[in-house]
Amino acid sequence: MKRFINLGLGIVIATSLIQAKEFNKENEIKVLNFNKNTFIQNKNFDLIKQVLKNKEFVGKKKDWVAYTLEMTLLDNRNKRRFITPYFLFSDGENITTSFINMKTNKAYGSDIIKAERKKSIEAANLKKQKQREQRVKFEKSFKFDEKYYTKDKFIAGNHAAKTKVVLFSDPLCVFCIKNAPKIIKDIKKRDDIALYYYDFPLNMHPTAKTVIKAIHKAKKDGLTDVELKIYQANYEKFYDVYRTKDNKKALEVFNKIMKTKYTMNDIDTKEANNELKKDINIGISAKVQGTPSVLFNGSHYESQKNLREFLTNKK
Repeated sequence: MKRFINLGLGIVIATSLIQAKEFNKENEIKVLNFNKNTFIQNKNFDLIKQVLKNKEFVGKKKDWVAYTLEMTLLDNRNKRRFITPYFLFSDGENITTSFINMKTNKAYGSDIIKAERKKSIEAANLKKQKQREQRVKFEKSFKFDEKYYTKDKFIAGNHAAKTKVVLFSDPLCVFCIKNAPKIIKDIKKRDDIALYYYDFPLNMHPTAKTVIKAIHKAKKDGLTDVELKIYQANYEKFYDVYRTKDNKKALEVFNKIMKTKYTMNDIDTKEANNELKKDINIGISAKVQGTPSVLFNGSHYESQKNLREFLTNKK
C-alpha cells in the first residue's frame, strides 16, 4: 500500500544547486543527491530507491523547477517498505519540499497525492475483499480432524455427545476473558454437546505460555475447572498482560488464584512444552487467526453463530 508522509525536512534549505530553466542530467543528479544526503540524516526512514518522474517550471516567473519523485522508503519504526510520491522545488539557489499558491491555497502535487491515495485505498479494499473471500472459501471447506477430539482436551459437556465444539484460546486475551467463561459454563450444563480446549498463546502476551504451563501442571495434579477459574480471575487485574515479561510474576498470580505453590521448575517441563507446542501446531494447521477461535462440529464457518443457536435451543 502506498503511503503519504510529512518527512519534516524543513521549508527552505539554502544550497548551491542549479540555474532555473535548465533541464539536463547534471541538474537532475544534483537534486537527487541532495535528497539522498538529506535522508541519510533521517533516522526514521531509509531511502531504498528514488525515481525522477517529472520536472516542470513553476511560479509566476517560471524561475522555480518542480521535481516529482517516486520514492521507495523503509520505515525504521515498523520495518515496512512503501512507495510514495514526493516533491522538491528549487530556484537554483534554494530548495524546498512545498510550493503553495497563496491565492488558491493549493499545494503543488496535491492532485497527484489525492489520486494516489484514492488508488491506494481502492487497492487495499480490493485486497481485503479477496482475503475475505478466500477465508470464507477455506472455512466452508475446512473440517477439523476427529482424532483431535481427545479426552485430555475435553473440558465440559459430554465427551460422547455427537455435537463437538473446539475452543482455541489464550488465557491472557481480553476477548477470551470476556467470552470463554460463558462458553465453558453454558456447555457444562449440557449433555448433548462436548467442548474441547486447545491452547493458542498470542505473541502480544509475553507471559501467556507460563500461565498455560501452570494450567497444564494443575490439571495433571487433579485440579478441576482450571481454565474457567483462570479466566474468571482475569489476569488483567494483576498486571499489564501486554507489557509484563516477568514469568515469575505470572506464576505468582496463578498460585494466588489456584492456591498452589508451584515453582518455575515445576511447570517448565519437557512434557508441558511439548503439549503446548502440539496445541499451537494444531491451531496453525487449522489456520486459527486469533483468539478466541471456535469450531462448531469441525467447521470455522459461522461457528459462533451456530454455537449460540444450539445453546439457545432446549435439549
